[in-house]
Amino acid sequence: MNSDYYVRFQIKARPNPSILTDAVRCNANIGESYWETSLDKIPPSFIYKTKVLTYLRKLQDWEPEGVGLLLHGQHGSGKTSLGSIVLRNVIAREGRGFMISAGELFDKLIRKPAVILPNKATLEECVKNVQFLMIDDLKEWLSHEWKDRVLEEVVRARYDDRLPTIITTNLPMKTLQECAWLWSLIQERFLQVEVAGIEWRKSIGQRGSH
Repeated sequence: MNSDYYVRFQIKARPNPSILTDAVRCNANIGESYWETSLDKIPPSFIYKTKVLTYLRKLQDWEPEGVGLLLHGQHGSGKTSLGSIVLRNVIAREGRGFMISAGELFDKLIRKPAVILPNKATLEECVKNVQFLMIDDLKEWLSHEWKDRVLEEVVRARYDDRLPTIITTNLPMKTLQECAWLWSLIQERFLQVEVAGIEWRKSIGQRGSH
């Protein structure tokens, strides 16, 4: 394992934008279309913006406890943009983060030989040990027992080590509640944020200032 990358750095009080170089964003696997997403373009009246800002304000206290973030809402509501904003904020505050879609996670973790990342670690090492992991676009997986096992292994490992996980999903809350192991972890150690009120892709777009 590349131990330097997985050191649990103390989250600083304020972000330093100069840290967010193109190389750093690429190492964190943040897609280029999300490099400049910004909370500034979301109206302050939207409750979910207030909740995300609360998470960022409490990050220094919540990170050691492994408090994660569940962003749920309809397709196109801006969940991925919000998650990337949080992840970039973590990195700009000298933390470590990695972003991966749920589909890519399921596909690549079962590959043989193991997928090796640019930092010379395996993908499995990364998703289980990186300080903040963002699992994007968690869709219907309950009908696939092996996918459920993969997800549980990753999320439980992070839960046990008190490492925060950010999950975005358009799954109904009822579906999440039916997955007993996941719902118990969400209830105990995730801030739940419903993303609703605007179609981000149509009304705001995905690019803006830091």
